[in-house]
Amino acid sequence: MPEQHLIRNEFARSQMIDFIKALKLDGKPWLFKWNRHNPNSWPMKKTWRMWMSETAEWMAARGATMPLCMKGGKPYGQRPFNAQDAHELFVSQHLGLDANGKRYKTASGEKGEMLRMMDMHLAWATERGLFLTVPGEGEFMKLKQGGEQ
Repeated sequence: MPEQHLIRNEFARSQMIDFIKALKLDGKPWLFKWNRHNPNSWPMKKTWRMWMSETAEWMAARGATMPLCMKGGKPYGQRPFNAQDAHELFVSQHLGLDANGKRYKTASGEKGEMLRMMDMHLAWATERGLFLTVPGEGEFMKLKQGGEQ
């Protein structure tokens, strides 16, 4: 029986192709399935945005601010940290940036990547004593409990 691997996004696909080219398979059969798109859902995006609001409020209460503008490469002035700041920060932090320095796009991304990012953020928040609202009947919990993707 061949090993099976489900590849969920283009980046993973290109990495797997490079891996296969460099790998000596020793005659062992492998089966790769390519799933073109398993898009994020509106409920998961709404839960993520709710978490970003909760996170931003928590961070602002602890003194987190953002510069009003940059002058000569130095921050000038400050404003409160908000939900959009949190979104930009944590998507970049949890999922990284591509070769061009651009972050993952949650609006058009894969559900598996969104679930992984949400898991990472929930762990980050819990480690710091920030307890985020997790809808018990939401898609996030259904996926965590082994529901369909």
